[in-house]
Order: sequence, then C-alpha cells, then structure tokens
Amino acid sequence: MILGSHSPAHRDMTRDQYLLFLLLPPLMLGLVAGASKFGSAQFDNRLVHFAFSLASIVPDWLSLELGSVLAAIALRPWRLPLWVALVLGTAFAALAHAPLTLLRDPLFEPYLQPGASLFPSWPWNFQDGRYAMESALALLGRLLFWLPFNFAVVHLLGFRRLGHDHFFHVGLAVIDSAQAAASPGLDSKPSLVLLLRRLPPGVGRDILCLKAQEHYTEVVTSQGSALVYMRFSDAVALAATGIDGVQIHRSYWVAYAAMAGFDRTEGRIFTRLINGETLPVSRTYQARVLGLNAS
Repeated sequence: MILGSHSPAHRDMTRDQYLLFLLLPPLMLGLVAGASKFGSAQFDNRLVHFAFSLASIVPDWLSLELGSVLAAIALRPWRLPLWVALVLGTAFAALAHAPLTLLRDPLFEPYLQPGASLFPSWPWNFQDGRYAMESALALLGRLLFWLPFNFAVVHLLGFRRLGHDHFFHVGLAVIDSAQAAASPGLDSKPSLVLLLRRLPPGVGRDILCLKAQEHYTEVVTSQGSALVYMRFSDAVALAATGIDGVQIHRSYWVAYAAMAGFDRTEGRIFTRLINGETLPVSRTYQARVLGLNAS
C-alpha cells in the first residue's frame, strides 16, 4: 500500500456507528461473561454476577478507547502505526481500572458469598508479586482482545480507526499543517506549493478534489489520497492558486480537469470524476457549476 493512500473501501464511522462501537461490543461481552460460570460462585446469585460483569467490562472498554484516542493524538507528530496507539491505550485502561474499582466494588461487596473477596486493585502495588502478576495477566487479556478487534474493524469492516486505514503501518497520512508551514524552504505567501508539500511522496501531485473531514482536509489525487491537518477553506484557497476548479458542495472542491460528467438522480445532481468517484453538487452551487459546464 502506498504511504498516505487508502482504499476507497475505507470510510469513517458515522456518529451512530461510533456509538454502536462504544456500547454494543462491551454490552455483548458483559452479557457473555455474566452468563458464564467463571467467577459466578463468589456472588449470592447469577443476576449480581451479570451486573458485576457489565460494571467491569463497559467502563474498561470506554477506558480502552479513551486511552487509544489520547495516545493517537500524542503520537501524531511521529506518524506511528495504529497498533502503537492501541497498545498505549491498553496500558492506560489497565492503570485506570484500579481507581474505577473504588466506585464498583462497594456496590457488589454486600452480595459476596461468605469468605469471598474482590481483588484489591487500588492502590497500585506493583512491588507485590501477586499484584504484579495479576496486573500483567489483565493487561495481556486486554491486548489479546483489543488489538484483534481493532484489526477486524479496519481490515474486515473497512472503517478507519484513529486516523488510520492500516493496522501495522501508516496507511493514511496525517500531516500537521502547522509543522509543515514551519519547515524550511516553504513559500511565505499562499500558494499551491504549500498544499502539495504537505502530501506524502506516494500519492503524487495531480489533485483531483478536496474533501472536508472535520479538522482535516482529504486531498484526493490520481494516485491515492492523504489527510492534511488544515481547514477545508484554507486548502481550497491554496489549491485555487494553481488549479482551475470549483466548489460543488460545502464539503467538496473539484478540479475542472477531474470532472467526467454529471448525473441527475431523484432531483439531485452528481458529478462523476475521472477516478470513478461520484460527488454530490449541492443546490447552493448548482447554478454556478452547471453554468460553467454549459459554457
């Protein structure tokens, strides 16, 4: 795979899909763990075991995601692979688990069988041999699930995770425009060069279109695409200094040379690009886009 490029199949999760990602897997895992006999003997009844499993797994899952997100943000200047952020996120979750037990354990201790007890996770005590062993096994267990799960999300389901579309190497370039602007040799005045120099070598320089991606702009070329940490409006302004093009939507700008034609479907207008993509033309820009096309 070319550095900075990604397969068209990879896509960002919608808000609803991300909500499902945050809640559905831990709920299912909690239910499976609650239905198993492992650990259930220490509680008065199975219902309490169900509740304990959910109260353990759901916060842990959210800690895994929070830690991975924070790690990905911290590691962004070094452009390291996805698995590095996930490993650091797992370590964060393992450490966060201990103080969280201060809220969980008092709720379930009254329902323990006589003589049973919950493992004392807090305060941290890694100098104790048993504590260190239990913590290492818990960390290993999280890694053995969190890493394969995210691998499946990226490579089987086709979703980007934390700005990456590949698990083992930097498949989707995330380039900080502030760093690039501070690099020696960049022009001081706005120009297309400032945008092109933010692209990794493998995607070429023949820009077909720009797409708004929250705080980033996805630059699509004839050879691939890359994310640039830049406002969409700034990227459009830079591209327009050297490429004839037009904004067709609040989230899309297209080079004239990349347009292969237009289609109308159920009252909506789409433009076909030479790379096979189809992008919508919003009503706000239709008169300008179609007028230029007619002329």
